[in-house]
Amino acid sequence: MVNIGGNTINAQAIDHYILRKPMSINIEDDNKEAIVRKLYGLESSEPNVTFALCCGTRSSPAVRIYSGEGVVAELERSKLEYLQASVVVTSSKRVAVPELLIRSLPEFSSADMKTVVEWVCHQLPTSGSLRKSIVECFRGHPKTQPTIDTLSYDFEFQYLLPL
Repeated sequence: MVNIGGNTINAQAIDHYILRKPMSINIEDDNKEAIVRKLYGLESSEPNVTFALCCGTRSSPAVRIYSGEGVVAELERSKLEYLQASVVVTSSKRVAVPELLIRSLPEFSSADMKTVVEWVCHQLPTSGSLRKSIVECFRGHPKTQPTIDTLSYDFEFQYLLPL
């Protein structure tokens, strides 16, 4: 719990109501979410915040300290490192994406899994081996399209500290 201007806010409220993209539905002004978002929420969302928030689970991004002046580049780096560490491509034309991305779909792309994989591919360096592997999976005959799987979220306690 954090006290901000006399208001007590927990980590979940900071995550979902301040840093995340606002819900598309109309929220009544007396709703707690609307009040927190109005008082403290960002004017525009930053989808890369998904890769900055570690909740102490094995599937969370690494714990990092961000600086005010370099936060945009640091968030991009966190996104790239998370994708490279968590997206899996197998030799049997299977692509697996972490459930964290699926949960955060509105932040990145549509609900279509192929679109999510395309989004991932566009985030990776052109010369990177993961991107090349994903592109290779989608090449070939239309009858042998790759299978896209979801890697289940692992709730086991773990903090990953980058070196």
